[in-house]
Parts: sequence; structure tokens; C-alpha cells
Amino acid sequence: MEDVAVDATARTADEARKVALAEGQYEAFLRLFNRLTLRQDRIRLPEVKPDDVANLVRSFEVRDEKTSGIRYLAKLTVHFKGEAFLNLLQLHEIPYATTRSKPVLVLPVFDSGEERMLWRDPNPWRETWVAQTPRDGLVPFVLPLGDLEDVTAIDAAQAALGDQDRLATISKRYEATATLVAQVRSTTDTIFNLPAVYLSLSRYGAGAWGDVYVASFVGTGGESIKELLRQAVEQTLHRIEESWKLDNLLQSGDEGEVTVVIPLRGLEDWLKIEKRLERIPSVLESRLVYLSREEARVRLRFQGGGMQLQRALLQSDLVLSFQPYQGGQALVLKLGEGAESAPGAP
Repeated sequence: MEDVAVDATARTADEARKVALAEGQYEAFLRLFNRLTLRQDRIRLPEVKPDDVANLVRSFEVRDEKTSGIRYLAKLTVHFKGEAFLNLLQLHEIPYATTRSKPVLVLPVFDSGEERMLWRDPNPWRETWVAQTPRDGLVPFVLPLGDLEDVTAIDAAQAALGDQDRLATISKRYEATATLVAQVRSTTDTIFNLPAVYLSLSRYGAGAWGDVYVASFVGTGGESIKELLRQAVEQTLHRIEESWKLDNLLQSGDEGEVTVVIPLRGLEDWLKIEKRLERIPSVLESRLVYLSREEARVRLRFQGGGMQLQRALLQSDLVLSFQPYQGGQALVLKLGEGAESAPGAP
């Protein structure tokens, strides 16, 4: 986990440093735990002591250190022992997801009541996204630059209407697997005369979250429009993250094995696929059982079901499907279009 800010005070700078490092590792542990688990399951984690967390840490890096006689500040990057961390979740029977989604492009369309805005400033909805887009989740979000190429590719009306060609063009530019058109309308609640924000989400492209979602946020507690926009971003992030985790949730002991055929044009194809398989957390073992110039056969041991394996592979540009092969049917694994269009990419 990156950019874990620590700030501790003690009797001496050395003591403050020890306290800060322990607190930072614990904070990193909580961030990783929240990243992998559903919100509803977080109460199932029992108390974890600092020594327990330290035993899960493989290494950590420190930067931006500042010290005084009694105070220590820094930022940490903490690397955990992956298998040990997952064993802890399995021990307490907490389901988790490890598959990271390809990027999702967000187009924040703001409806002021007079006009729809996407690229024009000020766009308070876009500004809220810039301020709150997270880095810890399994679903990485990308905001477009808003430069001339973006402005030419699509406007607010085209995004709101779901112009498929325009959306595909801008999605391709940012190498996103899906585009999320997030529209909000800022208004005043007609019954209570309170500030209100109405949210509408439409997803286009790959994924499995559902295509349309609507919600409303009313300032019943004195919230400003700015605060209601922040709540709308949080709701959007929560919905997408939780839906992705549900689709990729793994249980302790939920494993499978398959043998896949990999057509090859040469050794380079096999090396690319081998590296990608090694980086997929839910693929527990990849055992080569046959290799020639034309094909490889690999026995995969994986967590989850077949659809989850297929989805996890797809996030690494690997396509798994039943296909006619050498006069019969076989489970075939190939490099996807994204990998094919990037020669030399691992």
C-alpha cells in the first residue's frame, strides 16, 4: 500500500519513529483489508494486534521523513506477504476478491438546470471527482484530460445520450475496459426547498455491474451542494467496487483445476502468457505439461469458479473459451486484442 501518512509524537524522536512505523503498518493493513473485502464482512475481522500485522509485512519503504526532538512524520509504502494475508482471511472465513479490474473511464456530466457541462469550467462535479478518486480499490478510475482531443471526441450531450461510437473512441484513447457516464443534476427540492442532487449512472462496454443506476441526495442536514456532490461520488465508488467484488468473490477451499491449450506462433507467445499467469493472484498454480513450437498445454489450479477464472484472465488480456481445435473441442487460452496490439509487452 502506497502513501500511508504517519505522524507520531513521543518522548524522543526515536520512540516517535517506532510508534509511527507501527501505526503506519496497521493503517496499511486496514486499507488492504478494506480493498479486498465487502463492506458487510468487515465486522467479522477480530482484533488484530500490532505484532500480528508486523508478521504479515514483507517489507516497507519510507520517504519524506521529517523529525524534531519528539515528533516523526513520513510516508510509507508497505508490502505484505500475499499468501499470509489471504491465509488470515481464510482462517476467519472472510470472503475476498483479488482480481483487479481494467481501468474504468469516468465522464462527469453536470446539469445545472440551464446546460449540461462536461469539459467547460467550472464543472463542480468533475472537480469533486478529481478530489476524491481513490487509489486503493480493485477498480481503477480514470478521468479524461479534457484536452482538444477529448473535446473533439465527445461532448456533454453525446455522453448523456450514450453515443456508442463517441464513447468507444474516447474509451479506446484511455485504454479503458468500460466507460461510466456519471450525470448529476443540481436543483432545489420542491417540497422542502432544500438543495438536492440527482445522480444517474450509465455504464458502457465490458463489465457486469448493470447498465443504469439512479439516486438522489437532499441536504436535509444542512449539507451544501458541494457536500452532496461528494456523497454522490462516494455512492458511485461504493456501488461499483462492491459489485466488482461480488462478481469476483473467493471463498476458502473454493478451488478448481483445468487443462488449457495455448496455440503458439513461437516461444515469445508462451513467455508473454506465462508472465501474465504468474501475476494473477487467483491462479494458484500454472503447470506446463506439454510444449512444442505450435502449442503449450498448461494445468491451471485456481480459486473460485470458471466464470471468475475467465474474468480474472481477461483483466490480464488473456481470453479463455471453448473452441474447435484440431478436429475437436478444447479449452483454449489466447492473448487478447490488447496484448496483441502491443508487441513486446509482457
